[in-house]
This record gives sequence, C-alpha cells and structure tokens, in this order.
Amino acid sequence: MNYQKIVLGALAYFISSFVVQGLLSFAFAGEYFLSIPILRIPPTAYLAMPQAIVARIAFATLYPITNFNGAAALGGLKFG
Repeated sequence: MNYQKIVLGALAYFISSFVVQGLLSFAFAGEYFLSIPILRIPPTAYLAMPQAIVARIAFATLYPITNFNGAAALGGLKFG
C-alpha cells in the first residue's frame, strides 16, 4: 500500500470538497444556513472537521483497492 498516494488523495479530496462546500455554504446559501439554529452552535463545526478528515482518509485508502477498468479519471468517477 502506497501511503504517499493515500495522503495526497486525502489532501486533494479535502481541498476540493472544502472549496465546493465553501461556495455552497457561504457564497450562495450563507443566509439560509445562518437561519438554521442548530448550525449556529459552535461545537457542530468543531466536530465536523475531524469527521471530515477521517472520512477522506478512509475514501483515499479504499480507492486504491478497487478494481475499475479504464482510465484513472474514469475509475475515480465510478468510485465517486
């Protein structure tokens, strides 16, 4: 198992998902999410970050053991 690929995959997934979440949560729907009381509680954000990191490492670890035929990008889309 190549740990460097797992770390780079988790990092790429982490960055790309936070860009998408940032655009959706703050740029487009910021006022809507601020109107939901449960999302304004600070511990929710602090608990979401470790969960997101663990999920990204798990997905980056599972992807190399899958066996999708074709190009790497197509295999990534199938895995997603």
